[in-house]
Amino acid sequence: MRSLLNFLIRHSNLILFLVLEGIAIIMLSSTHSYHNSISSNFFGGITARLNSNVESVKSFTRLRQINRQLVYENALLRQKVEGTERIVIIRDTIVSDTIKKVKFTYVSARVVKNSVNKQKNFFTLDRGFNSGITNGMAVMSSEGIAGVIVGASQNYSVVMSVLNIDFKQSVKISKNDYFGSMSWNGKNHRFAQVTEIPHHVDVSEGDTIVTTGFSALFPEGIMVGTVEGEPVMGGDFLYLNIKLATDFKQLTNVYILKSQYKGERLGLEAELPNE
Repeated sequence: MRSLLNFLIRHSNLILFLVLEGIAIIMLSSTHSYHNSISSNFFGGITARLNSNVESVKSFTRLRQINRQLVYENALLRQKVEGTERIVIIRDTIVSDTIKKVKFTYVSARVVKNSVNKQKNFFTLDRGFNSGITNGMAVMSSEGIAGVIVGASQNYSVVMSVLNIDFKQSVKISKNDYFGSMSWNGKNHRFAQVTEIPHHVDVSEGDTIVTTGFSALFPEGIMVGTVEGEPVMGGDFLYLNIKLATDFKQLTNVYILKSQYKGERLGLEAELPNE
Protein backbone atom coordinates (compact mmCIF):
# COMPACT_ATOMS: atom_id res chain seq x y z
CA MET A 1 0.00 0.00 0.00
CA ARG A 2 2.80 2.38 0.91
CA SER A 3 4.58 1.64 -2.38
CA LEU A 4 1.40 2.47 -4.29
CA LEU A 5 1.02 5.79 -2.44
CA ASN A 6 4.67 6.65 -3.09
CA PHE A 7 4.18 5.88 -6.78
CA LEU A 8 1.08 8.09 -7.01
CA ILE A 9 2.82 10.96 -5.22
CA ARG A 10 5.91 10.73 -7.45
CA HIS A 11 3.85 10.74 -10.64
CA SER A 12 0.97 12.95 -9.49
CA ASN A 13 1.63 15.59 -12.13
CA LEU A 14 1.64 13.07 -14.97
CA ILE A 15 -1.49 11.33 -13.69
CA LEU A 16 -3.31 14.66 -13.34
CA PHE A 17 -2.30 15.60 -16.89
CA LEU A 18 -3.58 12.30 -18.35
CA VAL A 19 -6.89 12.60 -16.49
CA LEU A 20 -7.43 16.19 -17.68
CA GLU A 21 -6.41 15.20 -21.22
CA GLY A 22 -8.94 12.38 -21.20
CA ILE A 23 -11.70 14.68 -19.95
CA ALA A 24 -10.84 17.21 -22.66
CA ILE A 25 -11.00 14.58 -25.41
CA ILE A 26 -14.37 13.30 -24.16
CA MET A 27 -15.80 16.85 -23.99
CA LEU A 28 -14.45 17.72 -27.42
CA SER A 29 -15.77 14.59 -29.10
CA SER A 30 -19.20 14.89 -27.45
CA THR A 31 -19.76 18.54 -28.44
CA HIS A 32 -18.38 18.52 -32.02
CA SER A 33 -19.71 16.04 -34.57
CA TYR A 34 -16.47 16.00 -36.58
CA HIS A 35 -14.30 15.13 -33.59
CA ASN A 36 -16.92 12.64 -32.44
CA SER A 37 -16.73 10.93 -35.84
CA ILE A 38 -12.92 10.81 -35.76
CA SER A 39 -12.79 9.33 -32.26
CA SER A 40 -15.54 6.81 -33.04
CA ASN A 41 -13.71 5.63 -36.15
CA PHE A 42 -10.42 5.39 -34.28
CA PHE A 43 -11.72 3.37 -31.35
CA GLY A 44 -14.05 1.42 -33.62
CA GLY A 45 -11.09 0.38 -35.76
CA ILE A 46 -9.17 -0.78 -32.71
CA THR A 47 -12.17 -2.76 -31.47
CA ALA A 48 -12.70 -4.33 -34.90
CA ARG A 49 -9.06 -5.41 -35.10
CA LEU A 50 -9.19 -6.89 -31.61
CA ASN A 51 -12.38 -8.78 -32.44
CA SER A 52 -10.84 -10.04 -35.68
CA ASN A 53 -7.74 -11.30 -33.85
CA VAL A 54 -9.86 -13.01 -31.21
CA GLU A 55 -11.93 -14.76 -33.90
CA SER A 56 -8.76 -15.85 -35.69
CA VAL A 57 -7.47 -17.46 -32.50
CA LYS A 58 -10.81 -19.17 -31.90
CA SER A 59 -10.91 -20.46 -35.50
CA PHE A 60 -7.38 -21.85 -35.20
CA THR A 61 -8.23 -23.73 -32.01
CA ARG A 62 -11.26 -25.24 -33.75
CA LEU A 63 -9.29 -26.49 -36.78
CA ARG A 64 -8.32 -29.81 -35.20
CA GLN A 65 -11.89 -30.54 -34.14
CA ILE A 66 -13.22 -29.60 -37.59
CA ASN A 67 -10.59 -31.72 -39.33
CA ARG A 68 -11.36 -34.72 -37.15
CA GLN A 69 -15.06 -34.34 -37.93
CA LEU A 70 -14.36 -34.21 -41.67
CA VAL A 71 -12.29 -37.38 -41.49
CA TYR A 72 -15.10 -39.11 -39.62
CA GLU A 73 -17.66 -37.99 -42.19
CA ASN A 74 -15.41 -39.30 -44.96
CA ALA A 75 -15.35 -42.66 -43.20
CA LEU A 76 -19.14 -42.65 -43.23
CA LEU A 77 -19.16 -41.91 -46.95
CA ARG A 78 -16.70 -44.71 -47.63
CA GLN A 79 -18.92 -47.04 -45.67
CA LYS A 80 -21.91 -46.07 -47.80
CA VAL A 81 -19.93 -46.67 -50.97
CA GLU A 82 -19.30 -50.21 -49.75
CA GLY A 83 -23.08 -50.67 -49.96
CA THR A 84 -24.28 -50.20 -46.40
CA GLU A 85 -27.97 -49.40 -46.08
CA ARG A 86 -27.88 -48.61 -42.37
CA ILE A 87 -24.99 -47.43 -40.21
CA VAL A 88 -24.85 -47.61 -36.44
CA ILE A 89 -22.36 -45.27 -34.73
CA ILE A 90 -20.87 -46.39 -31.43
CA ARG A 91 -18.25 -44.15 -29.85
CA ASP A 92 -16.96 -42.84 -33.16
CA THR A 93 -16.67 -46.33 -34.61
CA ILE A 94 -18.65 -47.35 -37.68
CA VAL A 95 -20.51 -50.65 -37.39
CA SER A 96 -22.19 -52.37 -40.32
CA ASP A 97 -25.86 -53.30 -39.83
CA THR A 98 -27.16 -54.52 -43.17
CA ILE A 99 -28.16 -57.58 -45.11
CA LYS A 100 -25.68 -56.62 -47.82
CA LYS A 101 -22.27 -58.25 -48.04
CA VAL A 102 -20.16 -55.32 -46.90
CA LYS A 103 -16.51 -56.39 -47.06
CA PHE A 104 -14.89 -53.55 -45.13
CA THR A 105 -15.79 -51.03 -42.47
CA TYR A 106 -13.77 -47.90 -41.80
CA VAL A 107 -12.66 -46.42 -38.48
CA SER A 108 -11.12 -42.95 -38.40
CA ALA A 109 -7.91 -42.48 -36.39
CA ARG A 110 -5.30 -39.81 -35.72
CA VAL A 111 -1.54 -40.22 -36.08
CA VAL A 112 0.14 -39.38 -32.76
CA LYS A 113 3.69 -40.41 -33.70
CA ASN A 114 5.42 -40.91 -37.03
CA SER A 115 8.82 -41.37 -38.69
CA VAL A 116 9.99 -41.28 -42.32
CA ASN A 117 13.79 -41.17 -42.13
CA LYS A 118 14.57 -44.74 -41.06
CA GLN A 119 14.88 -48.00 -42.98
CA LYS A 120 11.99 -49.42 -40.98
CA ASN A 121 9.42 -46.73 -40.23
CA PHE A 122 6.33 -47.06 -38.04
CA PHE A 123 3.60 -44.68 -36.89
CA THR A 124 1.24 -44.75 -33.91
CA LEU A 125 -2.55 -44.23 -33.93
CA ASP A 126 -4.95 -43.21 -31.16
CA ARG A 127 -7.09 -46.34 -31.65
CA GLY A 128 -6.73 -49.74 -30.03
CA PHE A 129 -8.61 -52.77 -28.73
CA ASN A 130 -11.34 -50.52 -27.32
CA SER A 131 -12.19 -49.48 -30.89
CA GLY A 132 -12.08 -53.04 -32.20
CA ILE A 133 -8.59 -52.67 -33.67
CA THR A 134 -6.36 -55.75 -33.96
CA ASN A 135 -3.13 -56.77 -35.67
CA GLY A 136 -3.21 -57.20 -39.42
CA MET A 137 -5.68 -54.45 -40.24
CA ALA A 138 -4.89 -52.19 -43.19
CA VAL A 139 -4.47 -48.44 -42.81
CA MET A 140 -4.96 -45.81 -45.49
CA SER A 141 -4.97 -42.03 -45.77
CA SER A 142 -7.48 -40.02 -47.75
CA GLU A 143 -4.99 -40.19 -50.66
CA GLY A 144 -3.91 -43.84 -50.63
CA ILE A 145 -2.47 -46.79 -48.73
CA ALA A 146 -0.43 -46.09 -45.59
CA GLY A 147 0.47 -49.37 -43.87
CA VAL A 148 -0.70 -52.30 -41.74
CA ILE A 149 -1.21 -52.60 -37.98
CA VAL A 150 1.42 -54.76 -36.27
CA GLY A 151 0.68 -54.05 -32.60
CA ALA A 152 -2.18 -52.78 -30.47
CA SER A 153 -3.06 -51.93 -26.87
CA GLN A 154 -6.32 -50.76 -25.30
CA ASN A 155 -6.17 -47.26 -26.77
CA TYR A 156 -3.30 -47.22 -29.28
CA SER A 157 -1.97 -49.19 -32.22
CA VAL A 158 1.35 -49.27 -34.09
CA VAL A 159 1.42 -49.37 -37.89
CA MET A 160 4.16 -50.69 -40.15
CA SER A 161 4.44 -47.88 -42.65
CA VAL A 162 4.67 -48.32 -46.41
CA LEU A 163 8.04 -46.64 -45.77
CA ASN A 164 9.42 -49.83 -44.26
CA ILE A 165 11.74 -52.13 -46.19
CA ASP A 166 9.77 -55.13 -44.85
CA PHE A 167 6.45 -53.87 -46.25
CA LYS A 168 5.18 -55.62 -49.38
CA GLN A 169 1.91 -55.10 -51.24
CA SER A 170 0.35 -56.59 -54.35
CA VAL A 171 -0.49 -53.79 -56.81
CA LYS A 172 -1.57 -53.44 -60.42
CA ILE A 173 -1.57 -50.96 -63.29
CA SER A 174 -5.06 -49.50 -63.30
CA LYS A 175 -5.46 -49.23 -67.08
CA ASN A 176 -4.66 -52.86 -67.93
CA ASP A 177 -4.76 -54.84 -64.63
CA TYR A 178 -1.22 -56.24 -64.93
CA PHE A 179 -0.03 -56.83 -61.40
CA GLY A 180 3.25 -56.84 -59.55
CA SER A 181 4.78 -56.35 -56.12
CA MET A 182 5.39 -52.99 -54.48
CA SER A 183 8.05 -52.32 -51.83
CA TRP A 184 10.20 -49.44 -50.59
CA ASN A 185 13.95 -49.24 -51.12
CA GLY A 186 14.59 -47.18 -47.97
CA LYS A 187 15.60 -43.97 -49.75
CA ASN A 188 13.10 -41.24 -50.66
CA HIS A 189 9.90 -41.03 -48.58
CA ARG A 190 7.89 -39.91 -51.63
CA PHE A 191 8.71 -42.90 -53.84
CA ALA A 192 8.27 -46.68 -53.78
CA GLN A 193 9.16 -49.34 -56.34
CA VAL A 194 7.17 -51.95 -58.28
CA THR A 195 8.64 -55.11 -59.81
CA GLU A 196 7.37 -58.33 -61.44
CA ILE A 197 5.68 -56.48 -64.31
CA PRO A 198 6.46 -58.30 -67.61
CA HIS A 199 8.48 -56.47 -70.28
CA HIS A 200 5.73 -56.48 -72.88
CA VAL A 201 3.24 -54.61 -70.67
CA ASP A 202 2.19 -51.15 -71.81
CA VAL A 203 3.14 -48.79 -68.99
CA SER A 204 4.30 -45.18 -69.10
CA GLU A 205 4.93 -42.20 -66.85
CA GLY A 206 1.79 -40.97 -65.09
CA ASP A 207 -0.03 -44.33 -65.12
CA THR A 208 -2.01 -45.04 -61.96
CA ILE A 209 -1.03 -47.87 -59.61
CA VAL A 210 -3.71 -49.33 -57.31
CA THR A 211 -4.13 -52.33 -54.99
CA THR A 212 -5.13 -55.68 -56.52
CA GLY A 213 -7.31 -56.97 -53.70
CA PHE A 214 -5.35 -60.24 -53.79
CA SER A 215 -4.53 -59.97 -50.09
CA ALA A 216 -7.14 -59.89 -47.34
CA LEU A 217 -5.85 -56.48 -46.19
CA PHE A 218 -6.74 -53.84 -48.77
CA PRO A 219 -9.78 -53.78 -51.05
CA GLU A 220 -9.18 -53.72 -54.78
CA GLY A 221 -8.61 -50.34 -56.37
CA ILE A 222 -7.17 -48.36 -53.44
CA MET A 223 -4.82 -45.67 -54.73
CA VAL A 224 -1.10 -46.37 -54.35
CA GLY A 225 0.59 -43.81 -56.58
CA THR A 226 1.60 -42.93 -60.14
CA VAL A 227 4.50 -44.05 -62.31
CA GLU A 228 7.37 -41.57 -62.16
CA GLY A 229 9.79 -41.57 -65.10
CA GLU A 230 10.18 -44.27 -67.71
CA PRO A 231 10.09 -47.99 -66.79
CA VAL A 232 13.51 -49.60 -66.43
CA MET A 233 14.26 -52.94 -68.10
CA GLY A 234 15.84 -55.43 -65.73
CA GLY A 235 16.00 -59.22 -65.95
CA ASP A 236 12.61 -60.67 -66.83
CA PHE A 237 10.58 -57.77 -65.49
CA LEU A 238 10.15 -54.02 -65.59
CA TYR A 239 11.23 -51.85 -62.69
CA LEU A 240 8.83 -48.98 -61.93
CA ASN A 241 9.45 -45.99 -59.72
CA ILE A 242 6.17 -44.92 -58.08
CA LYS A 243 5.37 -41.53 -56.58
CA LEU A 244 3.29 -42.42 -53.56
CA ALA A 245 -0.15 -40.81 -53.29
CA THR A 246 0.28 -40.51 -49.52
CA ASP A 247 2.76 -37.92 -48.30
CA PHE A 248 3.95 -39.48 -45.05
CA LYS A 249 5.52 -36.24 -43.82
CA GLN A 250 2.02 -34.75 -43.71
CA LEU A 251 0.20 -37.84 -42.42
CA THR A 252 -2.26 -36.74 -39.73
CA ASN A 253 -5.59 -38.53 -40.11
CA VAL A 254 -6.11 -42.05 -41.44
CA TYR A 255 -8.69 -44.81 -41.81
CA ILE A 256 -8.36 -48.31 -40.38
CA LEU A 257 -9.96 -50.94 -42.61
CA LYS A 258 -11.73 -53.77 -40.81
CA SER A 259 -12.27 -56.70 -43.17
CA GLN A 260 -15.51 -58.56 -42.43
CA TYR A 261 -14.44 -61.80 -44.10
CA LYS A 262 -10.68 -61.84 -43.59
CA GLY A 263 -10.77 -64.75 -41.13
CA GLU A 264 -12.95 -66.86 -43.40
CA ARG A 265 -10.75 -66.22 -46.42
CA LEU A 266 -7.44 -66.84 -44.65
CA GLY A 267 -8.80 -69.99 -43.06
CA LEU A 268 -9.87 -71.39 -46.41
CA GLU A 269 -6.58 -70.48 -48.09
CA ALA A 270 -4.63 -72.11 -45.24
CA GLU A 271 -6.27 -75.45 -46.04
CA LEU A 272 -4.81 -75.49 -49.55
CA PRO A 273 -1.81 -77.80 -50.00
CA ASN A 274 1.57 -76.10 -50.22
CA GLU A 275 3.44 -76.64 -53.45
